[in-house]
Amino acid sequence: MTNENLDIKKMITLYVSAGMYKEYQQQAKKTGRKAAELIRDAMDEFSKNNFHKKQKLGSMDFSNGVKLKAGVKDFLEDDWRNDFLDSGVKL
Repeated sequence: MTNENLDIKKMITLYVSAGMYKEYQQQAKKTGRKAAELIRDAMDEFSKNNFHKKQKLGSMDFSNGVKLKAGVKDFLEDDWRNDFLDSGVKL
C-alpha cells in the first residue's frame, strides 16, 4: 500500500464465519477496540507478509526438481539469478 493511500478507506462487505467474527468481537471487547479495526489490522499484516515481500529462492522448496530451459538465465534479473546460483540451482 502506498503512503498516500494509508488514510483513504474503502468500505467493503466481507463474509466470515460466525465463529471467527465472534472471536474478533471478544478480542475487541478485551482490548477496547472495535472488531472492524482488528480485522483491518489483520488484513494489513497479511498484506505485508504475503503481497509485498520478495521471497528468497534459497528458502523455496525445490525438492520436486527444477528443470529450466536452456538460455533461461538470460531472462532472469541479476538479483534472481544470484539467488538461484546461491541456492544451488544449476542454470
